[in-house]
Amino acid sequence: MDFMIIIKWLTNWEGRESFSPSVITTMIDMCLNMVKSLRKYGQFTNIPIYFHDDGSLDDVSKSNLLNIGNSCIIDKLYADTTVLASLNGYKSCLRYRFDKVRIFNNTKMKLFDFHLLSNSKNILCIDSDIVFLNEPKTIIELINKSQPFYFPDLQNGYSFCKSSKINVPEKANVGMIYIPSKEYYNIDSIDFALNDLFTTGIANPDWIEQSGWAHMFSEDGRYIKLNEEKYYIPNSYEPLNDNVEALHLCGWPGKLYYNFLKNVQ
Repeated sequence: MDFMIIIKWLTNWEGRESFSPSVITTMIDMCLNMVKSLRKYGQFTNIPIYFHDDGSLDDVSKSNLLNIGNSCIIDKLYADTTVLASLNGYKSCLRYRFDKVRIFNNTKMKLFDFHLLSNSKNILCIDSDIVFLNEPKTIIELINKSQPFYFPDLQNGYSFCKSSKINVPEKANVGMIYIPSKEYYNIDSIDFALNDLFTTGIANPDWIEQSGWAHMFSEDGRYIKLNEEKYYIPNSYEPLNDNVEALHLCGWPGKLYYNFLKNVQ
């Protein structure tokens, strides 16, 4: 099984650094903390790690990521070239992945690159701001059964307009996705969803990528949502569930993230 992490939010749409080095360092540290929190458990001790560079990683950042062992970094030029060829014939997918439009942020790479660049097509896709607090027995069991899954959300975070007839599951979040094999990835479903967004309208551009995944989950019918008491997006002002296995700290600023880690570890 491949274990892939995307390094995102580090550059703007034109490929220039738009944040201070401290923010970039925070994202690298978040990746390393997440990997360490997962590798504590035997099932994942030696799993290969693939870091997807969005083009903003310098040599020092790359060295820090590779120091965790059994890992490699997917070069942006290689990714762009490979994915471009793989998406030939899928007009909406090509537009979303490669057009330099301001609203198409770097999360667009997740929608295609995780699967298309995987060697095994058996992929655990995890955002860098996922933190494992206890042994993830739930996902270990599901992975062993080749059961595809996705993370729960607090809301329906989709970009489709109200007039859209696109099918999506309730409150799907793509901070963590398990794809057991190529049979569970349908580029046609994704292209259909993106075409709907480009023709009907985009209600919220921040959720385009998640919308493509969600429609694919719905059309496939085999993906399940993880247990919402064990896997969830936390409120920074509320106590954690006793049986929590992993949290998605989406949108948390660096200072709050580090304070949280200090209090739970």
